Amino acid sequence: TTDKLITLKNSAADEPISEINQFLTPEVRQNYSDYEMMYRRGILMYGPPGTGKTSTAICVARSFIKQHDGIVLLDPQPGYVAQCINLYREFDPCRLFLVMFEELEMHVDNDEESLLSLLDGTNSVDNTIFLATTNHLEDVEPRIKNRPSRFARKVFVGPPTLEIRTLFLKQRV
Repeated sequence: TTDKLITLKNSAADEPISEINQFLTPEVRQNYSDYEMMYRRGILMYGPPGTGKTSTAICVARSFIKQHDGIVLLDPQPGYVAQCINLYREFDPCRLFLVMFEELEMHVDNDEESLLSLLDGTNSVDNTIFLATTNHLEDVEPRIKNRPSRFARKVFVGPPTLEIRTLFLKQRV
């Protein structure tokens, strides 16, 4: 049933999945290489509490694993992400990673320096997509949410449609 949730038209997962798939095309990768830019992308999902941002992020993660054979890190401590990815890349240098941060503003409050260093600073890692959520976009500092190298795309997640809610409830029964 999760695959049904992903493929429904107008589902909240469509936009981030499409963004990731477009980003991971050979043409985009070549453009980054041509300009000697680090190949990474940030997507920030926002919306009121209870609208399904976490469920949407899980759908995006499942799609990422299924379509791109990537590895997902869920809500890690920013200071350790680069070390973890670089350690893994000693054995598999081309593997794609999706790093998910729920309630981004909490990570900013707890360890802003490590988070910023990971997103686009000295600890940034290639072949990585960052997917973050927040209930209150206005609480995320402009230097974080408005810098394209950190979060190039912002996606609003509103209340799910009746069709999606029905499917979600059926899979829980």
